[in-house]
Amino acid sequence: MRGSICPEFPITSIGWSLSCSNTNGKIFVAANIAGSVGFATSGTFSTIQFGGNDLLLYSFDEFGNRIWSTYYGGSGDEFYFSIKSNKLGQSFVSGFTTSSTGMVTAGAHKSTATGLDGFIAKFDSTGNRIWGTYFGGNNYDSIWNLELDTSNNIYICGTTNSTTGIATTGAYQTVGSQTAPKAYISKFNALGVRQWGTYYGGNLKSKGTQLAIDLNGNIVLAGTTNSTTGIATANTSQTTLTGVYNAFLAKLNPSGTARLWGTYFGGNKSEIINDVFINQVDEIYITGETISTTGFATPGAHQTVGNTNYSNSFIAVLSPYGGMPVTWESFEVNAFNDNSITKAILNWNTASESNNDYFTIERSYDAENFESIGSIKGAGNSNKLSRYSFKDELPFKTVQANQEVYYRIKQTDLDGKFDYSQVRKLSLQESQIPIKIFYQNNQPIIDWGTNQSENCQLELINLAGQIVWQTNINSANQFTQTPITYKGMEGIYLLRIKASTHEECFKIIVE
Repeated sequence: MRGSICPEFPITSIGWSLSCSNTNGKIFVAANIAGSVGFATSGTFSTIQFGGNDLLLYSFDEFGNRIWSTYYGGSGDEFYFSIKSNKLGQSFVSGFTTSSTGMVTAGAHKSTATGLDGFIAKFDSTGNRIWGTYFGGNNYDSIWNLELDTSNNIYICGTTNSTTGIATTGAYQTVGSQTAPKAYISKFNALGVRQWGTYYGGNLKSKGTQLAIDLNGNIVLAGTTNSTTGIATANTSQTTLTGVYNAFLAKLNPSGTARLWGTYFGGNKSEIINDVFINQVDEIYITGETISTTGFATPGAHQTVGNTNYSNSFIAVLSPYGGMPVTWESFEVNAFNDNSITKAILNWNTASESNNDYFTIERSYDAENFESIGSIKGAGNSNKLSRYSFKDELPFKTVQANQEVYYRIKQTDLDGKFDYSQVRKLSLQESQIPIKIFYQNNQPIIDWGTNQSENCQLELINLAGQIVWQTNINSANQFTQTPITYKGMEGIYLLRIKASTHEECFKIIVE
């Protein structure tokens, strides 16, 4: 396990933490170990164990053969480790410790422990320590993750109750709390010299669990919190706490002096983020665990219902701005009859939008080669339901009967990045029900032309794709006209007529 759902989970077990880093085919592993001997190789930093619960570092080649291994620890206990490596085969490890000796080198950032502190150490390619330091202030401090950038600068995050020793002058957040522990980020250079540090948190508890660095050097911090203030910014994926402990993400600038955005992420109970990855277009991928049962999965996802008896794993993608670019609520395509010409109407809804510029409607006759047939401006940033509709004016009578036509929606962000909806298929058929729609005293009426000889189901569908009125027609009635008796909201609706072997859709106006 890389964490627990509750931030107060006591660390009492050993051998439960495992991290890997893969560089040039080499694998670096860090794990807790206690009461064991014979794991270390000669010529490394230490071949003997120091305290009750130490760190054991391994380096393996690409075939799984051990290159070297060493113990690392002090007079007390070391917990929960993160390990990363660079192209030189050097490794960087972090965690937190109760040891008062054996953890630092001369000239370290912090050379004296104050209770439970974080630690950072750098090792060379042969398993020998280059430098080591404590990290923390006047109270409880822990390091939960470590990341490297392309210049081998080190970024750490975790949680702290300290009010000193964490933040630097001019940082985004400089005030800590002993009663409401905060997350933090700190940057060190490759020599172990701190460059800056900042708190991140609100009115209650926050813990930083993961970090990632984007191509511009911005830092994405992930964690878990029960704070109701100080976490989220406007127009992001989730602006309020909805559970007991929700996950959170925040993006800070490269100098740690400004927050670019922040968002909660979660449902009705609790979440923790176990990993963060940023791709080449700065989209943010997260994985973790949740015990939430509502408010979590998006429509059409692989699994939309969580297990109520156990925690569930999750994966999600957010835009570079802290939201899901567009959360699709629905997308439907229906045919309708317009003056004896069959056309198509596309209706789609979004549950939320983040920096959405516009939608492009695309059509294809082979599901492979799509062409643009129009566009509609998006809502920009929105956390409420947005409805869209587009009518394809192509005269379908020029298309062979029974041919299939395909539609998709291309969504484009304000910065030019884009994504696609699912593809919807529409089968075009020659009209098999010779009917017309006319209005009498503003009431739509179906004129069947000749006596109806089939059982039919009538459905009235609003532009949100919802059936608001329906009735069944019995062939024994031998009727020629059927009034639409719906008394709801005025507007444009689709009338769908289902017979035993076919169906038709018509656009009507309800006044």
